[in-house]
Amino acid sequence: MLSYRLSKRAEKDLGNIAVYSIQNFGLRQARLYRDGLFKTFDMICEFPMIGSDQNHIKKNVRRQVYESHSIYYRIDANAIFILRILGPGEDPLRHLT
Repeated sequence: MLSYRLSKRAEKDLGNIAVYSIQNFGLRQARLYRDGLFKTFDMICEFPMIGSDQNHIKKNVRRQVYESHSIYYRIDANAIFILRILGPGEDPLRHLT
């Protein structure tokens, strides 16, 4: 199974998701949501092709959805590189190019 790495932007996305979740849903729910995202990262590592192809946005990028967020990633030789974690109102064309 591959491991995953987060881009700096994906790390920032996770932080923003945490802040929003805590403010709107409380700490317990924020932790549950974060854990779900991490489980989705692990699933992507186990089944790298599970996400849909996003070549129309950026070459060699795939997308997997968790709840209301889209995880954009690239399959590298030794790892999954998570580029961004975008919410429903965020335009992937703008955020990935």
